[in-house]
Order: sequence, then C-alpha cells, then structure tokens
Amino acid sequence: MNFFFRPGDYLFPGKSESFIWHFLLFFIPASIVLFIGIGLHYSFHIKGDLETLKKTDLLNVKLAQITINNVLQDIVSDIKYLHEHNQLQNGFLNTPRARRILENDFLSFSKNRKIYDQIRYLNLQGKEIVRVNYNNGQPLIVSEEQLQTKDNRYYVNKTLDLKKNDIYWSPFDLNIENSTIETPYKPTIRIGTPVYNIYDQRTGVLILNFDGKKLINEFKRATANIADHVMLVNESGDWFVHPQEKHEWDFMFPEKTQSTFAKEYHELWKYIISEDNIKQQNINHSLLTYTTIFVNSIGKNKYIDTQKNESFWKIIAFVPPQMLNQSHADFLKLNFLFYIIIFLVITISSFLLARLQIKKQKAEAQAEYDRGFRNILESMDLIAITLNSNAEVIFCNHSFIEFSGYDKKSILHSKWFQSFVGEDVRISCQENFLETFKSGINSAQREGEIKLKDGSKRLICWSSTLSYDEQDQPVRITYIGTDITAQRHNESELRKASQAVEQSPSTVIITDTDGHIVYSNPKFTELTGYSKEEVLGKNPKFLRSGETSNEEYNDLWNALRSGGEWSGEFHNKKKNGELYWESAVISTIKDTDANITHYLAVKEDITEKKHLEAEVKLRNKEIANAQLLAGVGKMANMIAHDLRNPLSSIKMGMQILKNQLNQSMGDEGIELIDISMEQVQYMESILSDLLSFSRPDQLNREWLSIEQLINTSLISIQAQIDADNVIIKTDYQTGLPTIFADKTKLRQVFSNIIINALQASTQLEYQAIIEISVLLKMTEFGPKLEIKITDNGSGIDKETESKLFEPFFTTKAKGTGLGLAIVKKIIEQHDGLINIHSVIDKGTEVSFILPISTIESPATED
Repeated sequence: MNFFFRPGDYLFPGKSESFIWHFLLFFIPASIVLFIGIGLHYSFHIKGDLETLKKTDLLNVKLAQITINNVLQDIVSDIKYLHEHNQLQNGFLNTPRARRILENDFLSFSKNRKIYDQIRYLNLQGKEIVRVNYNNGQPLIVSEEQLQTKDNRYYVNKTLDLKKNDIYWSPFDLNIENSTIETPYKPTIRIGTPVYNIYDQRTGVLILNFDGKKLINEFKRATANIADHVMLVNESGDWFVHPQEKHEWDFMFPEKTQSTFAKEYHELWKYIISEDNIKQQNINHSLLTYTTIFVNSIGKNKYIDTQKNESFWKIIAFVPPQMLNQSHADFLKLNFLFYIIIFLVITISSFLLARLQIKKQKAEAQAEYDRGFRNILESMDLIAITLNSNAEVIFCNHSFIEFSGYDKKSILHSKWFQSFVGEDVRISCQENFLETFKSGINSAQREGEIKLKDGSKRLICWSSTLSYDEQDQPVRITYIGTDITAQRHNESELRKASQAVEQSPSTVIITDTDGHIVYSNPKFTELTGYSKEEVLGKNPKFLRSGETSNEEYNDLWNALRSGGEWSGEFHNKKKNGELYWESAVISTIKDTDANITHYLAVKEDITEKKHLEAEVKLRNKEIANAQLLAGVGKMANMIAHDLRNPLSSIKMGMQILKNQLNQSMGDEGIELIDISMEQVQYMESILSDLLSFSRPDQLNREWLSIEQLINTSLISIQAQIDADNVIIKTDYQTGLPTIFADKTKLRQVFSNIIINALQASTQLEYQAIIEISVLLKMTEFGPKLEIKITDNGSGIDKETESKLFEPFFTTKAKGTGLGLAIVKKIIEQHDGLINIHSVIDKGTEVSFILPISTIESPATED
C-alpha cells in the first residue's frame, strides 16, 4: 500500500477537494455577479429592441398611410381638373378642331403626370371619343379608327350610373387585355366620373387608368425600413404587397391556391378588420401594427358623393414570434464573445487565487502533518524510516531500532544504501530511489533485503510515502515495512510441493467437503481429456462408467467421513467415451482444528495392467481349448490315415472300370459308378475339414481393405446369389481403416457365413435379403471393426444356436459340422470375437469384432 502525502493533506481530505473548494469560493460569487449583469443587459436589450421595433413599425405605417393618401388625393385632383376642361363643359366635340384641342390637352397632361396608363373620354353609349395611351413613357393619341366601344366594361357602366360629381374607384387589380392578364403585370386602378355640359346635360364619362406600380413603389419607399414584414391588402385580405412577392396578386389567378392574410391569420384579421384607425397590438406573441386606407373617401367634399361604392385597404406591419425571437439571437451574436472573455477572466482569476490560498494553508498544515505522522509511525508495530533526497536516514521508529539491532544515534544521518543494503542490489535500489524523487510519484510496493547489525539479512516488503514542500517538490520519502522472510520461505516450500504435484505421473484431484473439484493436476487432463476449466466446481461423478457398485462408494465415504483413508480401484470413463482402470488412494485434508476441509485423491492408471491380466486369462483359455482340440486332432489324423489310401484306390478302380466298360455297360452301371464317385468326393471333403480343423495353418497377415475383401467374397459366390434370387445390401462406414489379417482365411470366413445365409433364405414366400455392414467401433482396448451379416430367413432356435460352434454338429443331411467351428477358430486366430443372434421367423445376425492389428489387447466376450 502506498501512502501519498503532500503539505495540506493532513488538514484536508485531499488536494483536489481542497482546491475545488477554494476555487468555487472565488468563482461562484463572481459568476453570480456576471450572470446578473448578463441578465440585466439581456433584459434591457430585448426591451430596447422591442420598443425600437414598435416605434419603427408605427412610424413607417403612418408614413405609408400618408403617402398612399397623397397619391389618391392627387388622382382625385387630376380627375377634377380634367372634368372641368372647357371642351367637356361646352360639349363641343363634334368638330375636328374641338377634338384636337381635347386630345392635345390629354396628351400634355399624360406627359406631365406620367402616372396614367390611359386617359379616355367616352360618350353615353360607351364609345371612346378621345383616348391617350401613355405607351411606356411615349404618350400618343389613339386614332379615331382604333377607338373602341367599352359599353360591356363594368367600370364604364358603373360610372354611367353615378350622379354628377360622383367618382368611381375600381378595385385595385391587374390589367386584362383580350381576356388575358397582361404581362409583365400591370397593377391598375380605374377612376371614373360622369361628364355634364353647361346645360347640366350628361354627355359622357371620363375614365383614368392609374398605373398602380407608381402607388406600390411609393408604398415600398415609405416602408423600406420594415420591408421584411409589411403588407398592403384589400378589404378581403388579398395581398397587393407582401415580403415574399410570390404571394402578391394571388387573388387574380383562380387556378392558384388562394392564400390571403385573412385565411393565414384568421384570428389576427378579426382585430384588424374591426379597427379603422391606426393601432399597434401584441397578440399571440406577435407584434401587429395596422391602419386603414379608405379609397373612396379621398377627396371627399361637397361636390362629390363617395358613399356609393365604399372600399378600403389595410396597411399591416406583422412581426411573427420567430422574428421577435431574432432579438435573442442578435444579443447572443453581439455579446457572446465579450461575456466569454469576462467569464474566462473570472475563471483564471479564481484559479490563481485558489492556488495562492492553498499554498498558504499547505505551509500551515505541513508542520502539523509532520508531528502527527511521526506520532503514528512511532505507535505502529511496523518498521518505519524516513530518507531525505540524499538517502540519509532522518527518522526511524522504535520498531526499526529493535529490529535492526542498532541504537538510534547510529542510525540517524547514516547513508541508508551503504549501511543497510547489500552490494549486489545497491545500485538498482539507488536508481529506483532517485527515479521516485525525480518523478514525484510513489512507487509500487517493493521487496528488498536489508542487513542487520548481526550480519543476517531479512526480506522486507516496503510501502513508500512521499512528502512535498510548498512548491509541491518531493523533499523526503518515508518507508513502512513488514518482515516477510518467513512468509516467502513458506511460499517457496509450497511452490516446490505444488510443482511436485503438477509434474507427478499420478492423477491428483482435490475436492471440497461437498465433493466439488477445486484442483486437478496436468496428469488428470492428460489421462481423461478434461481440461482444468471444464472440471472445476464439478463432482467427480461425471467420470463414472457405471461398473462400480454403490456399496463400494458407500464404503469409500464411510471411511473418509470417519477421518480415515480409502484405497481401491475405479473403472472410469474418459471424455472421449473410452473406459480406463485406475487405482486410487483417497484421504482427508484437515485444518488446525482437525476439521475436514478437503479430500485428496491420488490415482494411478492401471488400464495396461488390466489388459495384461486379460491377455494372460485369454491365453490360458486358448491353451485349454488347444488341449481339448488336440484329442480331436488325433482322431481326425487317424481317420484320415486309415481312409485316404483305401478310398483313393476305390476311386482309381472305379475310374478305370468306367473307362473300360463305357461302351458295353448299361445305364445302371454308369449311374452306379457316378454315385460311387459322388460318395468318394463327399468323404474327401470330410477328411479335408478334419485336417483343417485339427492342424490349422499359420496366418499369412497383410494390410487389407475390409470392403474389398467382402466384395471379393461376394463375387466368388455371385452365381449362387443369382440362382437363389437374393438381394445383397452393403453398408460400409466412410473412411474405414485397413486391417492387418490373413486374406485367404477371412475370405473363407465370409464365404462360409454368406453361403449359410443364402441357404437359410431359400424357399421363402417373401423377398430374401442379406445385409452386410462394417463400422469402426471404439472399445476400451482401442479401435476395432464390427462386421455384421444379417439375413431375413426362418431363424434358428435357441438350443441349436448354442451348439453351432461345436465341432461335428450339423443340422444338414450332408455336412461335416466343422464349418462354423473353423470360422470361429479363424476369428480367434485374429484375436477377434464372433457372435450369432437369431430370432425364429425373423432371421439371423452374425457379428464379428476384429482388431485393426495384433498390437491391440485381446477383447472379452460380450
């Protein structure tokens, strides 16, 4: 454990906590003042911007109202002026001279005013009498031939309906020529008044087409400061002027989506439409400034009645919430950097002040710390020393004095490494010491030997503690140590014992009192195939093969629970399923109070020993069988010796007789001779089997493919298979190994068994089938081949089945009874097993177990 002290650590829980506390002590009040200032500044800024916006909107709306009213008043003045023209008052327009005078006056007026697209005088039938077109700044008089009749135009008819001195104002819209809106758009207002002569007779109407662009341009100049949120709409809320030009004149295009202020801002429109005078309101977080232009009221006097067709426009300055909120963003944009700089100044100042305060408190705490720390070191049982930067001992506690054997005077101010550290490690220890001072970081726990006064060496585990001056520079280091000499000696002895167990040729496992494995050595993994990770925490029951009785396990546990020891044998199972034998000695492990804490099992693999015992047993059995068969062999030799020569003579004589008498002897003689020949051949077969059984040949082993060997046997008897109409099915496991055996002997075995199966499958009412299968089988004695030949014949009864391998036993009318006995003998010569299992009316299965080579240990019968 490392103790990490600096000046002030004794006073405060930690340097970081103390510094943060002092930093916050300066930082928080200054930050509060800053944020209050920001809040006030922000509040004044928002209020100031809002007041400025209100004043600007109000001023510009008023200015726009005055501007539009002035334009409209000028129009009224103009139409009044033209209405009082002499030619119109006198009514003398029938002469060319009078017309020219009027045309020239209209032309001069158009040139000077420049705001009327057309100036027309029409008679009572709506026929144009005089018309002057402005013609894009080049006014011209329209010839008489080009004058038109406008009696179908609404503004003409409405003007004709007016009384004397009344003025008609058409809706403000886009000019239409030939039923199509003229492009580029030409906003137009048509102003008309009836014309009376001096005799108070109505003679026609005067129509002015006012170019609305002039009015809109004047409106935009008057509202240039608020162009991004000012609008001009008619009494229906249709836009003449909009911050986004795409919405202007939408009402002129029926095919477009009709977007109006009245529809977009329905609630606001209610307020606007209900008020005629100029007004400013905050509604739904929006700023609304609006006023009304009464078009028909312009120029109203005692001579003009404008109540006939009252219409109005609305000037609206609309500031939506998002535009009002722009003031917040503007404040942040303008002042963010300024306040960030102030905040950084406060932060840095608080940091510097906190450091100064901490340094001051460290100096005060250092003395207190030194006193307290030394008192602690003196009172503890552990040894403790303090070295300065020159590795001189400047402090040692009472425990170290007693431990070292020196007196305190000899220890203090001595050179530590020269006095207490051995020469073999002195340089490395000095380097570590200097590195600790240089880095200012406590090193990890270290172990090292020190020399005592009596010359002995003791191993000490040191923990280090650095002490710092006011500049946070390390000035001394205190070591607190524990004598671990005996502990390391015990650990060394334990490692030796552990190494011995790890390298032991015997299997070692340790379990807790509940039987859960807590340790297994590498030999256990090598033998069973289970890794340590797989078995830790498990009960050894997973090794059981099931062949050890419960009584034996009960004896084992009774012996262990009584504190004794148990020894015996287990027949266990490896991870790959292979069985193995092991002898075991199991004992208890106890603590200092004689309580059982663990069980220790030391086991030895005795599988090979068991195999050797089985081999000896098998060889003894073979010797007994050989002795038994020796007597039979003698009998067979005797029969062969006594019968072969006479039978050979008979055979030879019969052949000669047959050759000499063939022409003169009758059919009966020939038949008799054939029967004799057949009997002689039969007797020769008996003698041959007897000789083969009594004197078996030595095996001529070679590496064979079992599949090819069986296929060859089938080919040799294919004619009989076809004659008996039997189906042969083969099933060979993929990747079968070769077998070390006698090819001729095994072919004799397979042919004999297959022929027997063919004979058992004849004369069946159903399809005869013979199945042959070969697979690789893992046994406790290693890998072996299992061959099965199965027929679906009539089967064999149990009594007959038990005698099948006895010499001279047969159920056939003809036969030696030695076929299966010879088959068994050949299989046993190959260290194999043969077994026959039959069920009446179901069929018979003959199975062979053959080792891959003679290296395998002998198997035991199932």
